[in-house]
Amino acid sequence: MSMAFAVVALSAVNLGVVMRRERQAPWSPPMFPYFGWLIAGWTLTWAAVELNMFQRLLDTVSLSGGQWLVAIGLSLLTPAFVGIDRAVQLRRLGQAPLGAGADTEPTTTAPAPAAAA
Repeated sequence: MSMAFAVVALSAVNLGVVMRRERQAPWSPPMFPYFGWLIAGWTLTWAAVELNMFQRLLDTVSLSGGQWLVAIGLSLLTPAFVGIDRAVQLRRLGQAPLGAGADTEPTTTAPAPAAAA
């Protein structure tokens, strides 16, 4: 259960990196307040699994180094899928819709004639 807790908690914190900005890179300024909260989330997750005070409260056990690597790897899957999906959607927004043919001429409308006074 401790690995599941670590994976879910780290996934939630890592999703915060991907979901930070809608149309900008996650590392665009201001960075410190935002990444400070993310570092706090990572630290609290580690503390919840490794420190005796939180282990008694949350009923967790310490993880080995290999278990931490597995938990970190699994927690990166969800943000990776969200980041890929976001990149695909942003790329689609930048291109013409699939139904619009490239061989058609754009149509322009002439201005309406001015009314006689």
